[in-house]
Amino acid sequence: MADGKVFALGSTQTHCVDALTGRLLWSAPLPGKAPGSSPLVAGGRVFVNSGQLVAYDAATGKELWRQDKAGGSNASPAHWRDASGVELVICNSRNALVAVKPDTGAIVWSTPGGGDSTPAFSGNHLAVQMKTAAIGFAAYEISATAATRKWNHASDPRRTQSSPIIHEGRVYHMEDGEQFCWELAGGKLLWKESVPGEISSPILADGKLFVPINKGNNIQILRAGGEREELGRALVRATWCPSPAIADGRLLLRMKDGIHASHRRPDAAAVRQAEKG
Repeated sequence: MADGKVFALGSTQTHCVDALTGRLLWSAPLPGKAPGSSPLVAGGRVFVNSGQLVAYDAATGKELWRQDKAGGSNASPAHWRDASGVELVICNSRNALVAVKPDTGAIVWSTPGGGDSTPAFSGNHLAVQMKTAAIGFAAYEISATAATRKWNHASDPRRTQSSPIIHEGRVYHMEDGEQFCWELAGGKLLWKESVPGEISSPILADGKLFVPINKGNNIQILRAGGEREELGRALVRATWCPSPAIADGRLLLRMKDGIHASHRRPDAAAVRQAEKG
């Protein structure tokens, strides 16, 4: 969602609708099969990974460019900007992690790997799960011209769609029934736990990690930072592929019959005022 518009991907098209009325503003054909990724909106453009990485004009839906070498289907494109203002769109493609110029789609740098995990950023640090077993989970130092791998942990999981979170010098990743926390600087394993999980990605809010587990039936809440601590679990019965989201203090979940939103936690000041009468 951006500028009062909602951008979404269907089976064959990218759609843009008015956020208040739901009125369809434009639709544009996808270049490939129906993706399992989300669109990226940045700089007046909509970027979609659907066999090829394609960019549309956010106002009109006009296709601006396509880049076949940056295309996949399940990893979402991500927007990165350095301290000087240089911007890149970075995407995990079929066999490489690729950075392109947002205005032209020209490739700036590429490094071997690829897969379905969406990269996470913290400054000039990037972390991502690769489908290449020899690389596995990897962290890079990136710039406007190159990506340098700093560390990796080789692995060959059955599913590699989950995306990591970087928070306060730590990298959290949930991979095929295993939960990991690594030190961002050097890749030291801080903790690991076996928990039944699939391909949904965790989210971070209020110093807590919200992790879909048990095929979407539960949301596990972990404290971010320090030793691993489970704060609780909620029975939600969500679908097991889509990842949760948080907006305006509400947890949004994809259920079989649609999107469900949790109750918003009351503002503490408002609660105190209500108690005073």
